[in-house]
Amino acid sequence: MKGRLKDRKRSILSQTAFSVMILLMGLLWTALSGSLHQVRTFVLYRNLLLSVLMSFLIVFSYCTAERKMALFPWNQGCMGRFSVIVCLSVVFLAGMGEVPYLAAPLSAAAIILTVFSGGFCGLVTYGALVLQYCIINSLDVAQVIVLLVTGLLGALMFMSLDRHFRYGGILFAYLVGDFVSYSLFFVMTQDGQALGDALLYTGIRLFAAFVGLLTVLKLLGVFCIYRDDKKFALINDPEYPLLTELKGISREAYFHAIHTAYLSEKISRRIGIDPTLAKAGGYYHKIGLIEGRDSIQNTILVGTAHKFPVPLIRLLKEYGIKNMPGMSKEAAVVQLSDAVVSSVSYLFTKDRNAVLDYDKIVDVIIKKKMDSGDFEHCALTMEELCQIKKGFAEEKLYYDFLR
Repeated sequence: MKGRLKDRKRSILSQTAFSVMILLMGLLWTALSGSLHQVRTFVLYRNLLLSVLMSFLIVFSYCTAERKMALFPWNQGCMGRFSVIVCLSVVFLAGMGEVPYLAAPLSAAAIILTVFSGGFCGLVTYGALVLQYCIINSLDVAQVIVLLVTGLLGALMFMSLDRHFRYGGILFAYLVGDFVSYSLFFVMTQDGQALGDALLYTGIRLFAAFVGLLTVLKLLGVFCIYRDDKKFALINDPEYPLLTELKGISREAYFHAIHTAYLSEKISRRIGIDPTLAKAGGYYHKIGLIEGRDSIQNTILVGTAHKFPVPLIRLLKEYGIKNMPGMSKEAAVVQLSDAVVSSVSYLFTKDRNAVLDYDKIVDVIIKKKMDSGDFEHCALTMEELCQIKKGFAEEKLYYDFLR
């Protein structure tokens, strides 16, 4: 209970700091722009109020997306990083106010905000910032529409990004869409006399967007998406020292962890979630035993001491704390795999030669989990639960290892 209250307090402090940072950055942008352009007092007040509203939308969208597990997996729990990305986006948009409209790669910000958060949050944040940009710089309706359309296009295209991280084709399609959108805007609003300048500005915009996005996506892969891969490869070895230590304390707990990890990985692959994370959760959900007692406090203590990746620490908390808000699908799979292994093992200890109805066992386990409310805050869909049932049922030959 104390740990849960501590986490809750830390979450509130993080959200408060996040909100204050976004609000101050928006107000600073508005105030400096108003001073630079010498706008009238009532216009400045209007823009400041707009900035407050836009800041609220950004904060609300992020907190909602995080609670609903609607962020990309590599962004879950990274509120501080997203705060920095939003602030850098504000600086970028403020600088673009001094660049010719056709040369400014403004909609690239939509992609950056999306890949560092999630589809819903990225779209809302980009929409809020670009509307503020349009009002501060007094853009006309056609310009606003182009920015919204190209930003929407980029965000929607990059919503499908995953750990496979194949973005070459998506990036090319976005640049083509950007070119078409701005070309239509030029044809509809210009008389053709500045065609040479328009082509030059278009080339600058597309080149800047390509280089900038390519750089950001490379950094995203190295420092966010694949940051923990080496650590996971190390700890997901059955002979890893921690697991060997667990085996020395309790062979039963060790083999239980091995079986849970196997099932967690198989089921995760079946429903398209992170199998590496789920496998690690299966291995270490009872690692607290090496501290004397199997408790969530000891488990987190061991994980922190051995520098487990942040996503794994979060999964272990979700596994061990009842009704924790925003439970990941991986944590739910580990819970189910643990329950299946425990149930089958128990029945075999009663009768080693028993012929078990695995379909019924899995149905009972999932029903109990649903009825108890354990998955109330989890984003698992009914389709995924059906696939999980089928996945467990198909492992009938494997369950013989539990006899």
